[in-house]
Amino acid sequence: MTYDLSGVWIGEIKNSYPIWVYPKVQPYRKESNVYETEHFDEHAKQVLEQGGTVYLTPPSTEEALPDSIQAQFTTDFWSVGTFPGQEGAMGQLLECRCLNGKLLFSSMGIQNLQQYPECRALLHAIYYYLDSEEFAPNQQIAPEVFEGLVR
Repeated sequence: MTYDLSGVWIGEIKNSYPIWVYPKVQPYRKESNVYETEHFDEHAKQVLEQGGTVYLTPPSTEEALPDSIQAQFTTDFWSVGTFPGQEGAMGQLLECRCLNGKLLFSSMGIQNLQQYPECRALLHAIYYYLDSEEFAPNQQIAPEVFEGLVR
């Protein structure tokens, strides 16, 4: 068996593996007008009414999301589509317009996983995205949906 930067060889058979290198970052929030909260509270509604941005990050618990199923990480292979007997969702990144503003919803809990470089890099990228012009969702969702979803 030989190794080179392009993969692993056994005789004429070769397999390659992606190497992920995460930048050494701490999630950085420049002076931002994004309101980050675990609850769809009155301040979140005010920010949205005034055309601002809300990052809604409730924990994936029955108390916070009583009408939802438990979030869990699953790979593409080990998914509820492949194994329908298990219940779960990944809690990933719903974005929408709400009232006059923009909202990003995620129950992944990456704020509590900052010991992992991939989570630090992801949260850094999310903060950057929320402050950019690229964050421009089209779908409108009424605030009543979030009032009923998040406790």
